[in-house]
Amino acid sequence: MKLKTSSPAMSKNKKAVSPAISTVIITSITIVLVLVASTYAYQTLERSRGAAEFSTAKKSVTAIDDAVENIAWKQQSSRSTHFVANYGTLELTPNALNLTVKVQVGANSQSTSFYTGIIKYSTKIDYVNYGNGYKEYIVGDEKAIVSRSSDSFGQVLIEQQSDWIGIQLNFRPCAMETREENVNGTTVTYVDVWIITLEIANRSSYKGEFDVTTRCKSVNATSIQFNTLEGATAVISASFGEKWYSWTTPPLKSGV
Repeated sequence: MKLKTSSPAMSKNKKAVSPAISTVIITSITIVLVLVASTYAYQTLERSRGAAEFSTAKKSVTAIDDAVENIAWKQQSSRSTHFVANYGTLELTPNALNLTVKVQVGANSQSTSFYTGIIKYSTKIDYVNYGNGYKEYIVGDEKAIVSRSSDSFGQVLIEQQSDWIGIQLNFRPCAMETREENVNGTTVTYVDVWIITLEIANRSSYKGEFDVTTRCKSVNATSIQFNTLEGATAVISASFGEKWYSWTTPPLKSGV
């Protein structure tokens, strides 16, 4: 008799416990799913914001290039460019590149070297990922020298390495078209080579919102004279330490 009366009670207790346990389990699973969904949405939003900042940074670095070229030959003139770097960092590095310029006329040559800084925005590939080893010039090209004033002095390179992707700005020389002048009865050919160097006081990095101000500190001119036979050419070469790039003038008159 006791067995008969206890069996319904056990059965009743199971029915009473089971739904409560099931409900708790289902509720806990629902909470976990909501947390995962919220985290995913947050990560997606962060990636979107980081990618948008990278796109804006490309425009800002290009604007700095325009600002430098605009003030380069106007001593003490300046321009400011607004920059936002919340997901990345803007780095200013002094004397990062060693630029060598060589002039050769016939068998004679002379060379001179300059140190110049670089401006670089970097961010993690969590926000923008073009693939390891990716390289693209969005201003200029790989050549270390240009031969027309209409070409950009600047080189803006997007490059991805390991876990980082960067936008780097530096400047290269320009060998202008030749011009001829009569000096004391002798026709002399002049070749103008224009060089922009970035002088940065200290290595530094910046985050947040700020203005990048560029100022033309000085404009200096140096003359290199060669005596040559008419019809010879001048070869202007430049290198940032690795590959050399050259530009050859049209045939010269009696001097250069």
